[in-house]
Amino acid sequence: MRWDTFKIKEVAEIKPPKKFAKVRVGEADLVSVVPMEFLGIATKFFSSRKEAALEAVYSKYVYFEDDDVVMAKITPCFENGKIGVAKDLKNGIGFGSSEFIPFRCSENLHPVFLYHFMDRKSFRMEGSRLMTGAVGHKRIPKDFYEEFMIPIPPLEEQERIVVVLDKAFAAIDKAKANIERNLTNARELFQSRLREIFSNPSEDWKLRKIKEVALIRPPKKLAKSRVGSDELVSVVPMECLGIDKKFFGSEKEGVLENVYSKYVYFEDDDVVIAKITPCFENGKIGVASGLRNGIGFGSSEFIPFRCNEDLCPAFLYHFMNRDSFRNEGSRLMTGAVGHKRIPKDFYEEFSIPIPPLGEQERIVRELDSLDKMKRGLEMKYQTELDNFEEIRQSILEQAFEGKLTKPVAA
Repeated sequence: MRWDTFKIKEVAEIKPPKKFAKVRVGEADLVSVVPMEFLGIATKFFSSRKEAALEAVYSKYVYFEDDDVVMAKITPCFENGKIGVAKDLKNGIGFGSSEFIPFRCSENLHPVFLYHFMDRKSFRMEGSRLMTGAVGHKRIPKDFYEEFMIPIPPLEEQERIVVVLDKAFAAIDKAKANIERNLTNARELFQSRLREIFSNPSEDWKLRKIKEVALIRPPKKLAKSRVGSDELVSVVPMECLGIDKKFFGSEKEGVLENVYSKYVYFEDDDVVIAKITPCFENGKIGVASGLRNGIGFGSSEFIPFRCNEDLCPAFLYHFMNRDSFRNEGSRLMTGAVGHKRIPKDFYEEFSIPIPPLGEQERIVRELDSLDKMKRGLEMKYQTELDNFEEIRQSILEQAFEGKLTKPVAA
């Protein structure tokens, strides 16, 4: 069966002019408002329940309609695969992020066929390679998506291929959903044990405020008592503090005098937590380990806790790594949107039940063992998910190499 090759701009209108919206609805009529988070990843259709009058969104946002293919052009949304086909928009019209690029297919191109073509990893990799702009604000260039060549069979064959892909991906999605449930269950089992331990303290456990059993943000002058101003210490950026990872360190180093005034100080065995959104909610917390000369300096968004002789650092780590601790801190956050932080009173006044040191060590061993089992399951399930994504991408590549094409009858 013959496939013809076209530039995308030859078979789709890119960023249709907004004036088309005014032809269909009045300025006071409602249309859908679609922020970036509503455009999914590996999700064919997207919509939004948010609505506004046309006149309120006309000048601010990008216009598109039902059946338009919409793709994010900015990093990391483009690389992550934020793309979909608009569906069930209010009055058939949507306005969304300025980082959206809408494609309105011609009569010879099926929207879902284009969606699948642009959802391929190879397409994203090529676009990522050509991105331009400042770090964190890179975008795919106009020439990339306008000039990119797409092979197109007759419309009837496009529709057949779409049906084949949808059926295959529905089976993959079902299998992935089962794996994701298993992954959630493994994580919930660990959190359930954490809740059980800290919610049912024995009579010999003492209830203390965190500030009573840990020195919070130890003074920097302690670093100078341990190393000279010209000696090396570890430099720990936010990305080195893991999520659900007990220990952290850093290969980066700096001279003490160069980092002393800029960053937060801590040492090996200090428990460090991120106080800013979304790092706090995501669970960025750990115990410092293997620091250069035993000393680290890190992000101003870190809060270090130095346990006294009655509190094991790993015990405090597990206590603060609970979902309930993060949920309570999140509820009390203050500050501007995107810059909210947990308040000082929250982590200073929060009460922790403390058993005798020997019991703390036994509990830590139990939780570490359970955590190791959980991590093993997570790796297993994640590998299975990755394998399904590879299968999905392989099927997409086969589709556009013509390997799913129906043979022509003799």
